[in-house]
Amino acid sequence: MKILQISDLHLYQSETTLMDMGSYSAPFSTNDSFQRVCSAISARENTTDLIIVSGDIAEEPTEKTYQRVAPLLNRLPTPCYCIAGNHDQPKYIEKHLNTVNYLDKKHWRIIFLNTHHMGHSDGHLSLEELKQLETHLKTDKYVLIVMHHHPVPIHSRWMDNLSLQQPERFLTIIRRYNTIKAVTFGHIHQAFDETHHNVRYLGSVSTCIQFHSHQEEMQFSDQAAGYREINLHSDGSIDTTIHFVK
Repeated sequence: MKILQISDLHLYQSETTLMDMGSYSAPFSTNDSFQRVCSAISARENTTDLIIVSGDIAEEPTEKTYQRVAPLLNRLPTPCYCIAGNHDQPKYIEKHLNTVNYLDKKHWRIIFLNTHHMGHSDGHLSLEELKQLETHLKTDKYVLIVMHHHPVPIHSRWMDNLSLQQPERFLTIIRRYNTIKAVTFGHIHQAFDETHHNVRYLGSVSTCIQFHSHQEEMQFSDQAAGYREINLHSDGSIDTTIHFVK
């Protein structure tokens, strides 16, 4: 099964609004970079089974932004399933975009978690969300978990301060299930791939700007926008790659 992950779109309610990049560069069109990624996916990826959108869909989280995004996602060649990031407004995602708690596909179950922490940049999993996770893990299928915030360190101090808070509550649960093969997330605007306790942790690039890895403070990268491809195999193995779009 082939999945594409797009993340951290940071879109505005107007397609002409530019992101202020401060002293780093001229203002940036997150809309244009997102449209380039969508065009690349539509041209290249006609065998995709589904697309996951792992949060920070909006930089300007008004209802009009999500109303504008919905038809853009609907034009992609396969259904898109969305979760909220710290910049998002979850109620508008639920109203205008596709959301599910989990999907069963062939040999795999894909579980979507809500780490949105209202008014905060870091992530949080409520007790209700953790209980729901345990319920959804009762399956004989292999499991991929999708979330916005990273539950393991990515080795950039400033970004790790904005990670999932109290991660041990989550990690303690997933270590009890050998069916869990990977956790994929957004938020970090860079590629990440590490294995801990036999679970693979995958961080995705953004459809707009990227951050340099292994930094004490935030530093923008000149790397192009992109998306992650994840192939889930019938034996529980995974292969994955990052595609950049000029």
